[in-house]
Amino acid sequence: MVSTSPPPKEVVESKEKWVEGDPSRRAKWWYSTFHTVTAMIGAGVLSLPYAMAYLGWGPGTMVLVLSWLMTLNTMWQMIQLHECVPGTRFDRYIDLGRYAFGAKLGGWIVLPQQLIVQVGCDIVYMVTGGKCLKKFMEIACSSCTQLKQSYWILIFGGIHFFLSQLPNFNSVAAVSLAAAIMSLSYSTIAWAGCLGHGQIDNVSYEYKSTSPTDYMFRVFNALGQISFAFAGHAVALEIQATIPSTPERPSKIPMWKGAVGAYFINAICYFPVAMIGYWAFGQDVDDNVLMALKKPGWLIASANLMVVVHVIGSYQVYAMPVFDLLERMMVKKLNFPPGIALRLITRSAYVAFTLFVGVTFPFFGDLLGFFGGFGFAPTSYFLPSIMWLVIKKPKRFSFKWFINWVTVVQHIPYGSLIVLFLLVGARGPCTNRSILMAVSTTGPGKGAGVLDKPVIERTTPGRESEFDLRKSRKIAPPYRVILHNDNFNKREYVVQVLMKVIPGMSLDNAVNIMQEAHHNGMAVVIICAQADAEEHCMQLRGNGLLSSIEPASGGC
Repeated sequence: MVSTSPPPKEVVESKEKWVEGDPSRRAKWWYSTFHTVTAMIGAGVLSLPYAMAYLGWGPGTMVLVLSWLMTLNTMWQMIQLHECVPGTRFDRYIDLGRYAFGAKLGGWIVLPQQLIVQVGCDIVYMVTGGKCLKKFMEIACSSCTQLKQSYWILIFGGIHFFLSQLPNFNSVAAVSLAAAIMSLSYSTIAWAGCLGHGQIDNVSYEYKSTSPTDYMFRVFNALGQISFAFAGHAVALEIQATIPSTPERPSKIPMWKGAVGAYFINAICYFPVAMIGYWAFGQDVDDNVLMALKKPGWLIASANLMVVVHVIGSYQVYAMPVFDLLERMMVKKLNFPPGIALRLITRSAYVAFTLFVGVTFPFFGDLLGFFGGFGFAPTSYFLPSIMWLVIKKPKRFSFKWFINWVTVVQHIPYGSLIVLFLLVGARGPCTNRSILMAVSTTGPGKGAGVLDKPVIERTTPGRESEFDLRKSRKIAPPYRVILHNDNFNKREYVVQVLMKVIPGMSLDNAVNIMQEAHHNGMAVVIICAQADAEEHCMQLRGNGLLSSIEPASGGC
């Protein structure tokens, strides 16, 4: 089973067999297309034009193309490494890591990063599914009794208690196909709508005017958002493990065919949305391009329903390797017999865990932008390149040697910088797992999101909308903090400030305030004591928000 040229480390064959005979190895090449598209494409595609607004035509297009090519190359390398040892199939990412880096070190290098991607995405998908169901019902049945978001998350989670009992990747092929179709559908709606809308009056492609520090944060945010949009490698080997392999036709042939199909679909989703959306709105594009279109409610409702179907499939694709890990641990450590009882206990426990975290921390998607930098960049960019260099040992200064070293050298510091800037700046969307939500825009990642119906109600025209704290039984203070209209794309922090400062302020009211101010071109003004105003202003500026403080004339 060992290749003629000795590998750098000892051979670690996959002795831990899949429970109940999984994978069945009966999958067709197009199954890998469905699964890869479902894992890779998400509603983060709808925010790509916004990333282009901070990079411009040249750099933005270059980053899109380079990310597409680099991840296609690393995907090809992982497919080739699946059977790099004759007679052995590395069915899991961790198996390949153990072969490349050693039995102990390989597990510590690969498994934590893979779990960050898989478990983190599943939690975000759980929250997103509930948010989208809630938004769909609010639009489709405005007269119905409105349920809290946590109830909708519970309803969405209930679906997965049933779907999680499907034994393997082959059994969720139909779900994955439906999810892939939904991804293509709302992407097409986005770019076709922008094309039909045409360019806005006086469209500008100049770089957005802001402070140098703020612009630097936003550029790194845009770079991370585009780069991590191509992250689907964390489940690539597990998908390939379901494809049959013979000496005459190894699994790498149909798997590569399916991967090419997935990347073609990826291209016709990402590139038109990013470029046509930016062409139509320029620097005025919203972080959710469908919001800029101001389409009727039925379109927003349909898009949310498409997202629900998408995240149902995405959850299952990312959960399958985790199910396998948990079941192997139960069999190996606790001598639990394989079977339906094992599936029922382990998978239900995992769904319950992700459901609990999603209900308890509905803002988890904001943290995924930070954690995703530790998972998506390694699993999709430099880990495949490092393993290729270690296992294949390409000739020094050859083309493959050069390409892989460029990928490693570029993305290890680059991924670290993305994490650093997200940690310090607390910025918005970062990856294809990213979820476009009603209050916050998230990080990695590769996901779907809530598409809010535009607020069309207008109040009295004016530049400012004041919310006086005297209504909360406080004496009118002499100072006010002005949160400028440009803060809309960082509204998650503004909402937190409003809820903290104004007694009785609910989440929905805070969101409505921000939306009303944005669509009417107004600022949000908080009236408070001078000391409090100075503190709030410093905190806001420290988080990169445009704010100012001034005395409130006329006794407020």
